[in-house]
Amino acid sequence: MQSKMKNMNTNYLLTISPNSDDTASLVGVKGIHEDTVFTHLGKYEGYNNYETDEVLRIDVGEYEEKKYTITEIKPCSVSHCRNVKEIVIGANVCKITWNMYECISLLKISVDAQNKVYHDIDGVLFKDKELIAFPHGRMGKYVVPDGTKKLGNCAFKSCRIEEIDLPESLEEIGVNVFYECKFLSEITLPAGIKKVSINCDKNLMPIKQKFYLAEDTEHSDPLTISEIIKIFPA
Repeated sequence: MQSKMKNMNTNYLLTISPNSDDTASLVGVKGIHEDTVFTHLGKYEGYNNYETDEVLRIDVGEYEEKKYTITEIKPCSVSHCRNVKEIVIGANVCKITWNMYECISLLKISVDAQNKVYHDIDGVLFKDKELIAFPHGRMGKYVVPDGTKKLGNCAFKSCRIEEIDLPESLEEIGVNVFYECKFLSEITLPAGIKKVSINCDKNLMPIKQKFYLAEDTEHSDPLTISEIIKIFPA
């Protein structure tokens, strides 16, 4: 049974699925404005405990006046939150499956300093040496920090980034990392790369970027994603 609570002091409704008496998974966010609605029906719902529609804090959800600590963020749960400029990951979130769409204003993903699993570097989400998520709304060039070993599944999916500089430390690129990156036309793979995954869903649009190997300093021999997969099979 679905229940909605009215509260004029908050702007986002968290859709949660309790895992226990105290913890829950985030499965959707419903906004006040019609164009920000994205939710999974049939789940418990409780209002986000943040006061502005520009910042979404994923920490505690409520249902029937009972608070649940959010420990997991499900895929697509924060999609289509068009007005959110910052997402704050709470201290107790220990599992994130990133796969988001159309957070077109998102400029920063922050992590509570007490979180023992995730952290952020300049507003980009990381887990150990894996880049988990890049904010959709940021444009221009991004230099992936040296020491990063993996770009996680969907890490740059639907982002507006125009140029990316990958470090020599990078070894793996996950599934759908550059899917729907409409402004990103070229990617140079560092010499240390060992594994590149391809779209897992055959119905998805193909990755259209041109790929270059590090030794091709003149960018004279562009490769397609299919050719890259043959060189660096998953």
